[in-house]
Amino acid sequence: METAIKANKLGEDAAQINAIDLAKFILAFFVIAIHISPFGSTEGSTFIGWVDFFLRDCIARVAVPFFFIASGYFLFRKTQINNLGTGICKSYILKIFKLYCVWSLIYFPLRLGGFFFEEKGFLYGVFDYIKDFIFSTSFSHLWYLNALIFSVLIISFLLYNKVSPKNIICASAIFYIIGLFGQSWYGVIKPLENVPAVWQTLKFAMGIIETTRDGLFDGFLFVGIGMLFAYQKIKLTRKQSGIGFALSAVILCCEAFILQYYGFSRSHDTYIFLVPTALFLFAFVKSSNVKKDRDYKKLRVMSSLIYLIHPWILRLAAVIVYLIFKKTEIFLINYIFTSAVTVLLASLCIKLSEKKKSRWLKHLYS
Repeated sequence: METAIKANKLGEDAAQINAIDLAKFILAFFVIAIHISPFGSTEGSTFIGWVDFFLRDCIARVAVPFFFIASGYFLFRKTQINNLGTGICKSYILKIFKLYCVWSLIYFPLRLGGFFFEEKGFLYGVFDYIKDFIFSTSFSHLWYLNALIFSVLIISFLLYNKVSPKNIICASAIFYIIGLFGQSWYGVIKPLENVPAVWQTLKFAMGIIETTRDGLFDGFLFVGIGMLFAYQKIKLTRKQSGIGFALSAVILCCEAFILQYYGFSRSHDTYIFLVPTALFLFAFVKSSNVKKDRDYKKLRVMSSLIYLIHPWILRLAAVIVYLIFKKTEIFLINYIFTSAVTVLLASLCIKLSEKKKSRWLKHLYS
């Protein structure tokens, strides 16, 4: 009887994990949409501009928080809250750091020109890159890996020192709220420009961290939510999660449009209602059972590779589109081309990495 119950539970877990992996794969295309405007520029007040803003700066913004939550969930479900240890978390941090270094090297050529064209000189450019590598990111989208390292490090440290998951969430929520003022709610602190001492302090801090889209002010909360799902039995039915997601998403869009309309936003990475939207979406997906024979774990790898590869491809797409159409602003074609080629390369990378002679390709995703 116990064996049957355990087998049923394992089957249920596998179905839920499949659903999460499938969701991550779909959301990876929303990340591409953030970096390439499928319908054109969000600047101005045209109908297409607002549609593009709705897609890129409202709905698509739930993708990265979902990735954070999923990462926290998959990691901490392997650990025990009362006996955390350090082995699993340490191995995970080293794995993500290795990925960060490998992909930093791959994208280094795109940063190299900045060293030579830096107004303050070559050495300052090198120093600035090292600072970004540590505190921000070595290249735009790689901030996610850097933030994930820091988030897991601080959460595992707190858990190891017997801080409860609920207290960790409370602490991370405070940092998230602070971080909002450097992003979407920037307009709240902008009047502090009239208080030179305070403003100069804030400018100095931002000069170091560049943005509050990082491990402390952003990833900390969402990885923490994933940890909470791993340790606590969150009692949300699929119906409740679906309704919660729909309502939160509507309010999130209202928040984003209002902040944009009144010129509050400095950037669109974080919002207040992004938190419940991502939480309810993860709860909804987790309560879904993708009961199919095929293993969706490859989709988890695919979503990671799509995220990591696409910035190189979008630059290639811009060149090819220009050569064919003599224009660079054919946004939808850029998006389709980038998505298709990225998926093709990610699939090829996975397939080749399974062969003995090219197993080194696994270093690109594991």
